[in-house]
Amino acid sequence: MHSNDVRESAYSMSCFWTGEKVLGKANGVLDVESGFLNHKEVVKVKYNDALISQSELDQYAKNQGFTSIDDVGNYEIASNDVHYYLQQS
Repeated sequence: MHSNDVRESAYSMSCFWTGEKVLGKANGVLDVESGFLNHKEVVKVKYNDALISQSELDQYAKNQGFTSIDDVGNYEIASNDVHYYLQQS
């Protein structure tokens, strides 16, 4: 894998631990991180673009009821994030 293949996306949902668990299981996802953006729960996703495209990841997230976020300028990491998805795998 080349570093050029690593991309980031962000999604909002009602519970970021659910987002971590679901998005963390997607083929090509390398890491997920929970946080907040404008008082909404958000998950940032690092993924390998050679394994899953932006549009495929967006569609996967949409099918789960998550919303894609274009601007994460005010994103704040959740201070007690314990990578919930790892505990569920």
